Amino acid sequence: MKCRAGFRLEAAALAVMLPLLMVFSFTSCQKEDTFSDDILKKSVLRVAQEGEDVYVSRSYTATMDLQTVLAPCGPNGLLGIRELKYFNPEKSTGISHVSTSDWVGPYIVHASHDENKPDAFTGGWHAYNGDASGTPTARLVGCELYIDGQQKSGIYKEEECREVVVKATHLIQACNTKQADGNGREVLQENVAYRFRGDTLSITMQITALEDVVIDNYYGLQSCYGGEVCMFTQDSVYTCHTDGYNGAMSRVSKASCTLPDGRQVVCLLDSVGLGTQNRYNVCTVDTNRQFCFTSPFGKVYFRLVGEVGMPLQQGEQVFWSGAYIFRQSDERED
Repeated sequence: MKCRAGFRLEAAALAVMLPLLMVFSFTSCQKEDTFSDDILKKSVLRVAQEGEDVYVSRSYTATMDLQTVLAPCGPNGLLGIRELKYFNPEKSTGISHVSTSDWVGPYIVHASHDENKPDAFTGGWHAYNGDASGTPTARLVGCELYIDGQQKSGIYKEEECREVVVKATHLIQACNTKQADGNGREVLQENVAYRFRGDTLSITMQITALEDVVIDNYYGLQSCYGGEVCMFTQDSVYTCHTDGYNGAMSRVSKASCTLPDGRQVVCLLDSVGLGTQNRYNVCTVDTNRQFCFTSPFGKVYFRLVGEVGMPLQQGEQVFWSGAYIFRQSDERED
C-alpha cells in the first residue's frame, strides 16, 4: 500500500458506515501564528517523502536538528513514528532512536457476536501471536500528505514549510476474529492524523466500529522513551522511572519522559473524547491499572479504556487527541 494523493476505503468498510454518534474533523489548522525572532528557526520545518516514508526535520538545539521519520512500521505495517534522528547537520553525526514498539496503542477488542474471547492485543505492533511475531492483525489501507494545507505526493527533495499533516487509515482485527494466515475479520477502522508544527507533533485519532464490538483495553497515547518520568495530576507531580510498573491513580493529562542526556518528550492528552477519562477507565481498586503508568519495557501509557469494557455498535465512533513535544529538558515550559 503506497501513500498517495487521496485514499480509498474498501467497499466492505464503506458499506457499514452508519450515521455516526460523534463527528470529528481531521482538517489541518489554517490559522497563522506570529513568530518572534528567537523561535522563528524552530518554526521552520523541512519535509521530504520517499515511497511510504515521510521525513520531517527541524532545528532542535543550536547545533542539533531533529528528524522524525513517519512510516509503516511493526509487523502490521501501520503508519507511525519509526525513528527519531538527532544529528548535527554540518557534521552528519548524531543519535538515532529507532522505535521497537508502538507510539499509538493497540487494542484488546472482541467482536460481540463471536464466542471465543482470548485476552490478546491486536493492531499497533501486535501480530497474531500477541506480540511482534506472527501474521498481521491490522493493515494500512491509505494515507495522505499535506504541506501547509496543500495535498502533496512524491516530495523527493526537501521543502520548507510551517506545517505537515499526514493522515492514515488502518483496519484492525479483533482478538476473536484474527486468523493465523493473517486474513482475520477486521472490526475497527482507525483514522489517525499526525500534525507537525514547531516542536509539537499532534495526534488525532478517530475509531469507528465496523460491527458490534467491545474494546476491553486501550491505552491510546503512549511514549516509547524511557528514563525519568513526571506525571502531572491536578494536585501534584508524581515522579518515577520506566524500570518497573509505576503510575498515578488520579487523572494525568501530561507526562514528561527524560533521558539522561537531556532529551525529553512531553506527552499531552486532551480532555476530549476518551481523554476525559470516563467510566471506562475508572480505577478504584486495582493498583496495577493506573490512569497513567510506566512499564519495565521503557514505556509510558495513558489508560483510556481498561477496567470496564467499552461497547460500540456498528458504525459508532469515539475519538481522542493529544500531542508529543520533543525538546531539551531545560527548555522553558510555555
